[in-house]
Amino acid sequence: MQIVHEHTAIAKGASSHRPGGIRFLSLLQGEENTPGNFHLTLVYADGYVAPRHRHNFDQVRIVMDGAFGFDRGQVQEAGSLGFFPEGTYYTQHSEGPSTTLLLQSGGVSGNGYMSDRQLRSAVSALEARGSFKDGAYTWLDQQGKKHNQDGYEAAWEFVRDQPINYSKPLYDQPVIWRAERFAWEPTGQASVSIRRFGEFTGKRLSIAQLRLESGAACVVSADERETLLYCISGQAGMGSETLRPISALRLLRGEQVTLVATVPTEFYLYGLMA
Repeated sequence: MQIVHEHTAIAKGASSHRPGGIRFLSLLQGEENTPGNFHLTLVYADGYVAPRHRHNFDQVRIVMDGAFGFDRGQVQEAGSLGFFPEGTYYTQHSEGPSTTLLLQSGGVSGNGYMSDRQLRSAVSALEARGSFKDGAYTWLDQQGKKHNQDGYEAAWEFVRDQPINYSKPLYDQPVIWRAERFAWEPTGQASVSIRRFGEFTGKRLSIAQLRLESGAACVVSADERETLLYCISGQAGMGSETLRPISALRLLRGEQVTLVATVPTEFYLYGLMA
C-alpha cells in the first residue's frame, strides 16, 4: 500500500523534452520496467503547447480546474474526463490556466510506461549530444547528418536501447466525456454510491467516481487488480490516516481498506491493467 498527501507529494518542473508552461505534483508511481508501471500526477499548465505526437502507453486525463485543448477541436473543461489511448495522435495547447489529474500507464502493447526518473535521466544524457526544442530532439550523427525526432521517442529509445514501436490505435481519437452526465448507482454499502465511467481495452483500465455520505463506511478492495484512489473533496479516515483533497492511495492486488467519511466525500477510483 502507498499513500501520499499534498504536503508529502513531490513537486517538479517541466522536463527539457517538452519545456515551458507546465509543472507537476507527483503523487503515485509503480515499478520501473514492468508492463503495469504507472504515474499519477497533478499537472498545472498555463501557456503550454506540445506538437502532434503519440505515445506507447495509455492516459486518463481529468480536468479539475480550467480547460485544456487538443486537436480536432477537442477541449476538456473542468469536470470532464478523457481516455487517450496508446498509438493515437493528439496535440496539446493550454486554454488558460488549468489543473489536470493525469494517469499514465502501460497499455495493451506491453511496452509499459517509462518512469519519470528514467525520462529525466535520459533527457539529461541526450542533451550532452544534441538539443531539445519545440518537442523535438535534434542531433548530428558521426557523418554530420542532422536528425530530428520526437523528444519523448528519443528518450524512450535511449532508456530501452531499441527502436520504439506503436501498436495500431484501438480508438481513432481521444474519448472525452462529462462526469455529471453519468448516474450515481448504489454499491450495496450503506450511504455509498458510484458512477462508473468506463473500462478500456483488453487490459481493462477502468475509471469511476465514489461518493460517501457523512458517516458512511466504505470497504475498497483490490481483489482483481491494483487500485488507485484520489480524494476530490471532503474528508475520510483510514486507520491513523486522514484522506483530504489531493490525498492519493495505491492498493496492491489483494489489499483492502475501510474508509470512514467524516463529511460528504468523493474519490476518483482507478482499476489498473488486469
